[in-house]
Amino acid sequence: MENNILQISKEILSQINIVEIISHYIQLTKKGRNYTALCPFHDDKNLGNFYVSEEKQIFRCFSCKASGNAINFVQKKENISYYEALLKVCEIANIHDDRIQKRTKTNIDPLLEDAYKCLNSEVDFYFMSLTKSNEGKSALEYLANRGLNEDVIKYFKIGYAQSNGTLLIDYLKNKNFSLKTIVNTGIARIEDNPIKDINNGRIVFPIFNKIGQPVGFSARVFKNKSDAKYVNTRETIAFNKSSLLYNYHNALQEAKRVGYIYVLEGFMDVIACYRVGIKSAVALMGTSLTKQHLQLLRYTGAEIRLCLDLDNPGQNAMAEIIQVLDNEGLNYRLVSNLTSYEGKDSDEILKNNKEEGLTAFLNNLISKGEWLINYYSKNINLSSLEGRKELVNKMVPFLVKVNDSLELEDYCVRISKLSQFSLENIKTIIRKYKASKADDDKKTYQERYRKNKFEKTTLTKLELAEKQLMQYILENNDALKIYDKKLGFMSNEIYRNIVSLIEDYIYENSINKYNVNDIISYLSLKDGDNDKKQIIIDELAELSLNKKYVLPPYSEEIINELISTINIEREKARTVQAFKEGSKGKSQSEQALQAQNYINKKRAMIEHLENKK
Repeated sequence: MENNILQISKEILSQINIVEIISHYIQLTKKGRNYTALCPFHDDKNLGNFYVSEEKQIFRCFSCKASGNAINFVQKKENISYYEALLKVCEIANIHDDRIQKRTKTNIDPLLEDAYKCLNSEVDFYFMSLTKSNEGKSALEYLANRGLNEDVIKYFKIGYAQSNGTLLIDYLKNKNFSLKTIVNTGIARIEDNPIKDINNGRIVFPIFNKIGQPVGFSARVFKNKSDAKYVNTRETIAFNKSSLLYNYHNALQEAKRVGYIYVLEGFMDVIACYRVGIKSAVALMGTSLTKQHLQLLRYTGAEIRLCLDLDNPGQNAMAEIIQVLDNEGLNYRLVSNLTSYEGKDSDEILKNNKEEGLTAFLNNLISKGEWLINYYSKNINLSSLEGRKELVNKMVPFLVKVNDSLELEDYCVRISKLSQFSLENIKTIIRKYKASKADDDKKTYQERYRKNKFEKTTLTKLELAEKQLMQYILENNDALKIYDKKLGFMSNEIYRNIVSLIEDYIYENSINKYNVNDIISYLSLKDGDNDKKQIIIDELAELSLNKKYVLPPYSEEIINELISTINIEREKARTVQAFKEGSKGKSQSEQALQAQNYINKKRAMIEHLENKK
């Protein structure tokens, strides 16, 4: 943020009352010296989470951690830039400032602005090539055979990249776009001679950002099946897949209107939903659910309806996303994972079962408990005693959190039938688990942390990689940016807390530089459990002064290597755990066969993820 804008915003903030600005969006209730409300940034049911301090002119949600000043609130609530939020605050407070009015809302990097203009021209060229050229007729015929009519093609702006890859380049050059700008859009490589469209001969699906600006493409082969199925735009100044949800720009207002939004895997699944009349659907496009995705979903204010593919990789990904949604306090339901419809995703179900079949499938929504019972019963061998015990043990941590007695009874009856253990036995296990957990919760946070920390004298490869990444994050804010884009999660709870603390500090103070002393001072002044604060301060000091693991000088390559190591080691750990759980009670020959099956499944999962990009 430029210094003059920062100065203007400080002056504007001194003239307004945060209570009046936030009251423009939500109803506030006076409570002592502060105001409180249900937090608008997560599925809040506790009136004591969200506070507005008129004295300090800041807001804070103690559940989802949203915080800041009046401009930050409007920025987050409207999902707009800081400058746009400043304009909105002035509008609400009826403040007129010539310095603000003279600036434009499109004050962006000139390189990015040129790339955006070029991307719009590329979308137009691809669309014309599909609908107007002789060569595009075969692509149109292919799409028609897949059920994509003229309405679908126009709505999603689907196009075709002509096989002569220089045609698009010449078209763009004639529109006065430089080769640098063309390369910056991701459709060409500067090292190619001649420079040509890398999407040539493929059907092209444009990808748009949240405001409907095209930022990249996914190009699908439809003739030569030996080629890679998809060619996807690499990361550019305009395109970052971890911050994009396919079709979000179309789905946003519809989701606000109907109150729900479907989250699927691929763009063909989203298109299938549109074909049966569901416009509030987005796709992850082969990536994990990121912090940026969560912000986009939270902004809709709609119920999330999660519907990833019905194959093992898709269902395993759903299990992970469910945990993330729980941690974020978001409201969601799940499309049933027990289905009689033929097909592993929405696109295939539509093809094989027609519109009525897909509509029925998408509307068969179940709770987390039902989904987990189905998931575990399909992935656990219930013909063995060990398997039946495993089902109960897997479900108990969920069951202890169910407060509705009738709902709990229903789940217990189902599990009793599947496991063949009596209902009373299952309830006894739940009571014992709850009592054990209550005893564990009585231990101080510090006791549990010290126990875990000092029981280990050596670090695993995963632990060391996370530790070194955390040290780099403390030393260099660029490392934090790469972490947020490409990883976004630490296995180590304390490191997660530290990253969250740094991000709160940056967000609340509108700065982009920090050091360990800043973070320690900031934490010391915060309200909260002193034991927890002291643990984090201890860890900050230990990370900063640690001489055992000497770090090489910072570079982006080192950060990427550490993130790659973390991802690989996590995947290894999940595979080993799955193998161990599946090997119980089996002979050596059965275990050998099982090992080969795991290898095959791993290959299938990699191929699946590639196809979904």
